[in-house]
Amino acid sequence: MLHSPKSDSFVLILPDNFIYPSIIERYKPIFDAKNFMFSNIHDFLNATVTGVNFTGIKTKVQEQTLGKESRKQRYRSGINAKEQTNKELVVNFKMTTGFLNYFMMLDQLVQYNDSTNEGGNPSLVGNDTFLNSITLLILGNDGNIWFERIYDGIVINSIDDLNLSKEAVKYKSLDFTVRFAYNDYQIKNNISEKVNKIQKEYRY
Repeated sequence: MLHSPKSDSFVLILPDNFIYPSIIERYKPIFDAKNFMFSNIHDFLNATVTGVNFTGIKTKVQEQTLGKESRKQRYRSGINAKEQTNKELVVNFKMTTGFLNYFMMLDQLVQYNDSTNEGGNPSLVGNDTFLNSITLLILGNDGNIWFERIYDGIVINSIDDLNLSKEAVKYKSLDFTVRFAYNDYQIKNNISEKVNKIQKEYRY
């Protein structure tokens, strides 16, 4: 029997080269601390993802008027289905101590938006046009990867305001949303293949 989907049966992966080296260097003292449980900034950010949208498709129906009775005839769209996708990736993050992941993503957005990569230090910028691809893994109840969706041509669009409140910080679990745009995606179907269980380091 197939069960209802579990809320934790996905993993979003920001690749190891997603965040700019200069930002990694800026926060390096925190990650060098002995009591910090993550080996690098990307593992840390991936672990704080709590939700993501898997964009559906809404196709455009073509309509034509026929005959004296003005009967409406509807046809399928001639546009490729992928091109009718709302190409926005909405990722929710759980706020961490000191709002650390928020400020990292904020720095990433600012540097991405402001970089020109002309006559500057190459270590301070990445690919100014697009960021590296983001991967969404859909897992079965056995922990195997059933589907992979790889988002290409990533652009950071926005990050939520940080509304500070001492009461909220004290009693509530805060989160924030980062919105990305993407230009294309690929889907890999692993159901019919023999696949290994998802790597342990991504089982948050």
